[in-house]
Formats: sequence, C-alpha cells, structure tokens
Amino acid sequence: MAESYVNLDKRSAAISKTETREKNGKKFTEYIVDIVVDNGEEYSIARRFSEFLALNQLMVHNFQIKYPFPPKKLNKLNATLVESRRKSLQEFLQHLITCPTASVRRSTDLARFLDPTNPVFTNKLVHKKVTLEDVNKRKQMLEITVVEGKDIKQGAKSMWDIVSYCVYDVDKQPEETNTFIGHTYRTPTIPGPYPNWNYRQTVNIKDKKKLYLKVYSSLDTNSTTNTNNIANGVAGGESTAPSVIGTAELAFSSLSLNNYSPTTHSLPLEPKGSGELLLSFILV
Repeated sequence: MAESYVNLDKRSAAISKTETREKNGKKFTEYIVDIVVDNGEEYSIARRFSEFLALNQLMVHNFQIKYPFPPKKLNKLNATLVESRRKSLQEFLQHLITCPTASVRRSTDLARFLDPTNPVFTNKLVHKKVTLEDVNKRKQMLEITVVEGKDIKQGAKSMWDIVSYCVYDVDKQPEETNTFIGHTYRTPTIPGPYPNWNYRQTVNIKDKKKLYLKVYSSLDTNSTTNTNNIANGVAGGESTAPSVIGTAELAFSSLSLNNYSPTTHSLPLEPKGSGELLLSFILV
C-alpha cells in the first residue's frame, strides 16, 4: 500500500456510477468510487457491495460505529436496488472519511479499502466459534465484562448502608487484600442491592482454565472511614474488613468464544441463594 494513502485523511468520496461485471458466469455490480485526498490528488476505485459490507463489519467490530447500513437483498442487479445502494453506500463512506473520531477516519482498514493498489478488500474477522485450544495456539486475549449482580443477598438494613464490589482472577482465588497486585481485577464500588458494575477488563487466558470471582460487601455501617476507603479502592482501615457475599467459578472450556460478538453468561453465586452475576465475553 502506498504510504500516502495511509497517512492522508480523505477529503471526499463519491460513487459516480455503477457497472455490471461478470466473473465465472455470474454477474455482479461494481460501485465506482471517486476519491479526492487532502493534497488534491484524485483517483477512482471499484468495490462490490460485499466489500462495503466487510468494511462495515470491521468498523463495527473495531470502533462500535452505529451507522445504518443497507441490508443484503436478493435480485441484487435490479436497477432500483442498485441506485438505492449507491446512495446509501456513498453516505456510509463519506461518514467514515469525515468522522470526528480520528481513529476511525485514519484506520488502516479504511485506508486498505480506499487504496487504489488493493484490487480486492477482504474482511479479516473470523466468523466462527473458537475453541479454547484455538485461543491457546493464537495467544488471544479475552475481554471480560462483569455486567451486573442480580438479586445479591446482603445483610444490611438499607441499600445505602453498604458498598458492593466484585473481585476476580483467572486460575487462582482472588483475595481482597491483593486487589491491586498482579492480575487481580476489581469492579468499581457500587451501592447495592442491585449493583450494575459494567466493569470491563482484558486478560490473557493462554493456558488458563478457570475464572474465579468473589463478591464483597462492607457491613460496617457505623464506620464512615471504612466505607470511604472501600469506595476509593483502599482496603482495610481500622474497622471491620469487608465480608464475602458469595463466590463463583467458570471453566473457559464451557464458553462459546468468538471475536466478533460478545457472549453473555449468567453465573450463580455460592452459597446457593446469594444471587448471580451476569458476565459477557469476547476475544480481542
């Protein structure tokens, strides 16, 4: 890829026309995109609808863009459909190259799509389920989100009297006293009894087998110091230590992991009746 096409922000793009092509006895439509870059240089590229779709999938995966994209259709050579797609695809492309977010408009995937020396644009995402063995071979990272604590049982008079949080780690039992040491992860402190943590962390699970979690609660309602310390991420103080509400563990081998859409999992806490955790997982 020419270096200039990677580094320059694209100023404008317009799909000037469409052309019907034939390959291996099958007809398809190519959209001719005229592009002007910041230095005034002009050039054109030809892209199929499937290539625009691949670009959209990458943008959604990498940057979580939310832009309406035209759906797949049968009878894709219909003149009315082709013209409707031409307008929609032009608006989609213009949205990307003028996006206020610099990482979007300067992304390497967008540069590949707009590169005139790149005859075919492909989607690098793998749309299939990935086994734990695959993860270990490819050394992939897992993004874990502790979404919510549901029906957490807490021995406090009021939801305002306590502070709840979740500590977790892979392949070993997490300890409250070590929450800021090594690879133990801790959610923000949230008033219960229905904590919505939505805490996200990427961890390396190569050769790892289990995820361990502990949900803690501060029950020392008479000590402002202790509650403030916990809320600020500082364990201890002179008052009563936080108590464990419940624990849980999850084998990674039981998950259907992939790298294009998060999967959710509801995990009951032990002892039974302590509540449950809602987690989501995605390979990154």
